Amino acid sequence: MFNDSFVVIAKTSFKLILNFFLLFIPVILLNWLFLAIFGFDIFENTVPQVGEASRMGMLGIIVFIPFLLVFSVFLLFFPILYFLVIKKIMIQKGLNSLVNQNKVILIQYILNKIFEQFKFTSLNKENIQQIMNKANSQLVKLSNLPFGIRWVVNYFLAKVPFSESLIQYIQQVEIKNDNLEIAGSELSNFINEKINIDLFDEKKTYYYLLLLVNVVAMGVCIFYFT
Repeated sequence: MFNDSFVVIAKTSFKLILNFFLLFIPVILLNWLFLAIFGFDIFENTVPQVGEASRMGMLGIIVFIPFLLVFSVFLLFFPILYFLVIKKIMIQKGLNSLVNQNKVILIQYILNKIFEQFKFTSLNKENIQQIMNKANSQLVKLSNLPFGIRWVVNYFLAKVPFSESLIQYIQQVEIKNDNLEIAGSELSNFINEKINIDLFDEKKTYYYLLLLVNVVAMGVCIFYFT
C-alpha cells in the first residue's frame, strides 16, 4: 500500500511541476521578450541625456530611475506575481487530486513523514504532546517532501485541523508503523468533516487578470516610451 501511495505522490508531484512550468514559462518569456524587443527604445526615451548625466555624479543616477523602474516591473515584478498566483493554482490543483481522490493516501503519507521526522516508533497519548511541543508549527514544515507536494501538504496542514484530529484519534488508538494504513484511513474520517470546500477552488481568474494587466502595461510602455 505504501508503495502505491508513494507512486501516487510522485505522479502528482510530476503533474504539478509540469503544469507549473506550462503556465509560468510562457508568461516569463513574454515579459523578457518584450524587454529584448523594446528595451533599447525605452532606454533611449527614458534616459535621453546619458552622456551628459554621466558627468553629473549622483544627480546623473536619477535620470536612470524611470528606466530602471520600467525594466524591474517586467524583469522581476510581474514574474514574482505570476509565481505566487501559479503557486496557489498548483496547491489547489494538488488538493483536488490528493484530497478529493486520494485523501487516505495523503494522510498515510503525512503520518509516515511524521514518523520519519520525529523518530518515534509509535504515536500515543503519552508522546503526542511531546511531538506537538517539539514541532509547534513544524508540522506545517515537514521535511524531505517532493517539490510541488511540499506546497500542497504544508497548505493542507495549515488550513485543516490535522493536529487536533490526530490528538483526538490517538486518545483511542495508538499509531505504529504496522498500522499506519488503517490509521490513515480512520484518521481521514476525523478530518473529513472539517475540510473546507473552498480549499479546492483552482480557478485561474487571477492568472488571466494578471496577464491582462501585464499586456496593458506593455501597451502603455510601447505607447509612451517608444
